[in-house]
Amino acid sequence: MTTTYSRAFWEGSQEAWNTGGFGPEWKAIRQIAANNGFCWPPQGTAFDSRQEDPSPRAIIHRALTDNPTETTEIVTNSSNWHEVIDGIFKMELRLSLEAADQEEADAEAKRSRDARDARRGTEAGQGLPRPKARPVAVGDVLGSINLGSHPGVSDDG
Repeated sequence: MTTTYSRAFWEGSQEAWNTGGFGPEWKAIRQIAANNGFCWPPQGTAFDSRQEDPSPRAIIHRALTDNPTETTEIVTNSSNWHEVIDGIFKMELRLSLEAADQEEADAEAKRSRDARDARRGTEAGQGLPRPKARPVAVGDVLGSINLGSHPGVSDDG
C-alpha cells in the first residue's frame, strides 16, 4: 500500500523529527514508522520521565533503550503510535511475568537443593548440631548408676 502525503505534511513531520532532540537510536524507528504511514514523531519531549505520567515518547524511548530489537519489531507491526504503545505494554507485561516465573523457579530450585543437602547431611550423620567438646577433668562425673536399694549400699556417696 502506498500512501501519498502533501509536501507540507512531509516537511512538517521531518522538521518535527529533526528539531525534537531524537538521538541516533530513533533512526530505524523513524524510517519504519514513516514506511508504515505514521510520519510524525510520538508526542512528548526528550525530557519526559517514564515514571511520572509518561508521554508516548518517554514510553517508546525507554522500550527502545531496554529492548531495541523487540521494540523495532513492535513498530514494524504497527500502523500508529497507539499500537506501538499497546505493543510495548504487552511486551513489558510478558517480560515481568517471565521474570516472576524465573524468580519462583529459582526459589524452588534453592528449596530443593537445601532439602537435598539436609537429607544428605543427616544420612551421613552430619547436619545435626554437635555439642562442643571440653576436656574431662579429674573428679568429673562421667555417668551415674542407680543401684537401687541393696543391702550394704548407701546413697551417701
